[in-house]
Amino acid sequence: TTKKPSLKQSPVVRPTPELTPNPSLPDDLVVSCLARVSRLYYPSLSLVSKSFRSLIASPELYETRSSLGRTESCLYVCLRFPPDPKPRWFTLCRKPDQALTNHTSKLKKKKKSNGYVLAAIPNHQSPPTHWSGLVAVGSNMYNIGGAMYKVPLSSVSILDCRSNTWREAPSMLVERYAPAANVIDGKIYVAGGCEECKESNWMEVFDPKTQTWELVSGPGAEICGSR
Repeated sequence: TTKKPSLKQSPVVRPTPELTPNPSLPDDLVVSCLARVSRLYYPSLSLVSKSFRSLIASPELYETRSSLGRTESCLYVCLRFPPDPKPRWFTLCRKPDQALTNHTSKLKKKKKSNGYVLAAIPNHQSPPTHWSGLVAVGSNMYNIGGAMYKVPLSSVSILDCRSNTWREAPSMLVERYAPAANVIDGKIYVAGGCEECKESNWMEVFDPKTQTWELVSGPGAEICGSR
């Protein structure tokens, strides 16, 4: 009898299923998650995608943080690095406690680091800060007056600390060099720094709600002439 050749069954190669990306999460869910994360991580998270960067700079995120009691205070620092005349801004944020392993140590002891970190913010359209007044109202920081080439300025710029972006505000009524500035009842009072300070122009007040400046009657001539 003749043996029929056995037919070996070749292995079946099945196509590998393609990995499909997870469907996008709703923005409100992402905002809810981001609101529970320390602002320390926002610079890194903003690099994930354009949508993340947009959400991190959105007012909705900070409203959610406020409602959850997750607001944080951040110290802003302005530094110059000669010979570059442009100022650079940084935020000083608290580091969360974290365990660090010292690989160079034979004992590999774990120690905690709970200091601060200086994070640079975008330098686009940063205004001159030489001899200007700085005050904060809510999440906005006001850069008031100052000097450019020894000429007093009346310009005012606002740093939105949520998005770390600058925008222009209405200019003061008087040009001021190294003025004194303070916030009282939500309004910004600016005094002194003018070339010819008089009782009529020594002080002015800015209302952030109406975005208007108004001159305030100042003290006597002796005090006005001292600034």
